[in-house]
Amino acid sequence: MQAQLKEILERDGIWTAVQDYVSNRSSDHTTISDILDGEEYRKLKEPGGFLADKNNITFSLFTDGIPLFQSSKVSLWPVYMILNELPPKQRFTRKNMVLWGIWQGCGKPQMNMFLRPLVEDLSQLFQRGIEVNIQQTEIRTKAMLIVATMDLQARAYVLQMTQHNGEHGCLYCLEPGKVVKSGKGNCRSYPYRDVDPEPRTKENIRADAQEAIASGKRIRGINSESVLCHVCCLPYFDVTTNVVIDYMHGILLGILKKLMSLWFDSKNSKEPYYIGKRVDEVDTIIKTIQPPYFLRRLPRKIAGNYNHWKASEFRSWLLYFSYQHYRTFCQIFI
Repeated sequence: MQAQLKEILERDGIWTAVQDYVSNRSSDHTTISDILDGEEYRKLKEPGGFLADKNNITFSLFTDGIPLFQSSKVSLWPVYMILNELPPKQRFTRKNMVLWGIWQGCGKPQMNMFLRPLVEDLSQLFQRGIEVNIQQTEIRTKAMLIVATMDLQARAYVLQMTQHNGEHGCLYCLEPGKVVKSGKGNCRSYPYRDVDPEPRTKENIRADAQEAIASGKRIRGINSESVLCHVCCLPYFDVTTNVVIDYMHGILLGILKKLMSLWFDSKNSKEPYYIGKRVDEVDTIIKTIQPPYFLRRLPRKIAGNYNHWKASEFRSWLLYFSYQHYRTFCQIFI
């Protein structure tokens, strides 16, 4: 990992791109266009913070399981990281990513065993850093993991938690949820309540993990202690802050798809919010939309199709199409 990071940073133009991108960020904190504009990132730049030293950098980590063959139980679990300080066009190119490791086998890896060397590597980069040669000058740079993102299932395995559809399946609060009817079966729902649930914290997660280990039972959704929670190695890392929400599954394929179902599915025809009878009007508007060049998928009509939309199509609907024609859509919805 250190060798990969050194090779990336010493490549022609990379260090300059990092320094220029960070220094040219707008001081307008009301606009967020990148991770560098976030509140937690800006805290690290304050005097005494990790990023007060302009030579230091930060990581975002990604991991997930993917099947090796459709007809086999063998899967791969790659773990790789990106440098947040690189401009986005360079940040996500393959040659600028740090591939920490790949697990291959049947089923899923023992996550604590698999990721323990990763935590040790991150600890060394945070405490000692590495020396990089930039234009004949030796510079010491340290690195810090500030974001870990993964889908809900992978997150549960990595953090030693119950799955998202289990009791106390939320990473961010202690809402237990309730079992409700869903189709021909049941599912766990997290209904809105007038009183906010108790938030999870780094401290109560650790306490629940230690109790779970001692008792051999799951405690408030925690099965054991995740290696990412080891204070001695990653003292700064708080899973409730640094492990981010699964935007794709939670928002786009979750909440937004559910709203589309409530509005357009005929099974809700007797409900006051149902507008399925006017779906042809919405589809007519969608046909007139000329998407910007960076949207790769053309808009598809809603009638008979929205259940098959990809996450990127729901994102386009949420951020671009519905906003562009919100006045017309509001008239239809009202």
